[in-house]
Amino acid sequence: MEFIIHGKTITLNQYVNSERTNRFMAAKIKREEMERICWQLPNVKIEGRNDYSFTFYDDNKRTDPDNYLLFAKFWMDALVKKGIIENDGRKQVGKMSFEMKEGTPRVEILAMKSKQ
Repeated sequence: MEFIIHGKTITLNQYVNSERTNRFMAAKIKREEMERICWQLPNVKIEGRNDYSFTFYDDNKRTDPDNYLLFAKFWMDALVKKGIIENDGRKQVGKMSFEMKEGTPRVEILAMKSKQ
């Protein structure tokens, strides 16, 4: 099952800088990102243990790929909040892979049944 979350995602550097500026800003950013993600997710259920592949598309070549890895946390939390997956623990999540590509800003999440 594939999910596409359109739009530019905040980077780790931006998140840390806002957190240093105002201690409440990080919570606001997480809340807004979760709302944006949940709004774009369909009402489906994924059962059992799955592997997840994240492909980040960005139109800014200067952004380091590792700046997006933290935010897989937001996307997995959004899948739980929306009720698509039961939990984001080890019983439900197998392998996770990450890839960075150039293009229109979005995140593509692919969920595949885990072989383990």
